[in-house]
Order: sequence, then C-alpha cells, then structure tokens
Amino acid sequence: MASLEVLIWSFAATGWTLDWASTVWPNQDISEKNPFVRNHFGEFPDPIRFGVAKAASLILFYILYLIGELLIKASDTVPNYLYDVPTVLLAPLLIGIIGWYAFFHNLRLHLESKELFKTQRDE
Repeated sequence: MASLEVLIWSFAATGWTLDWASTVWPNQDISEKNPFVRNHFGEFPDPIRFGVAKAASLILFYILYLIGELLIKASDTVPNYLYDVPTVLLAPLLIGIIGWYAFFHNLRLHLESKELFKTQRDE
C-alpha cells in the first residue's frame, strides 16, 4: 500500500471512528438525529453494538475498495489515475469526509447543549 493510500485510509478511519465516538457521547440529553442510525440502533445507540457496526462497515468499504481497484484496472472506460492519483482513492476520501463532517456536526451539538445547560443553571 502506497503512502498516499495509507494517508487517505487513515483519514477515513479516523473520521469514521470520531463519528462513532461523538455519536455515543455520554450525554443523555442529545438523541441521535440520523434516521438510519435511529432505525437500526435506537435514539441512544449502544456504544459496543454501534461501534462493531461502524468497524464492520469500514472493513466492508475496504473490501469494496479492493474490488473497485481491480475493476478500474480491468476497465478502459474509467481512468486508473486522475492527476497521478489512483481514481479508486476517491471512495475512501469520500468516506473520510462523511465521517469528519458527522464528527464536527455531533461535536457542535454537544457544545451547544453544554452551553444551553450552563446558561440554564446560571438563571
């Protein structure tokens, strides 16, 4: 695995993990907003069950990445490289962006709720 692949997959795995951590943050006053997560894991997801699902989905993404890499190399319709970067790396980059976005979204909700409770206590 090339260093760019390691870097991008580390970005994706870190974002995915931070999304998990910020989703199961031990603040019982903030329920999960994502309808998919709510349907499968409830309003307040169990950290272990949700973490196993997040890890399994990341492993599945990696398997699909390997399959995509083989298919792109075997196909002439999709370029193997865009600006000297393997095309298939767009998939884990997208996963990382989604994970990091979800983390910052959840972090914002936690910080806002903390400020809200702080002002309510002060009154």
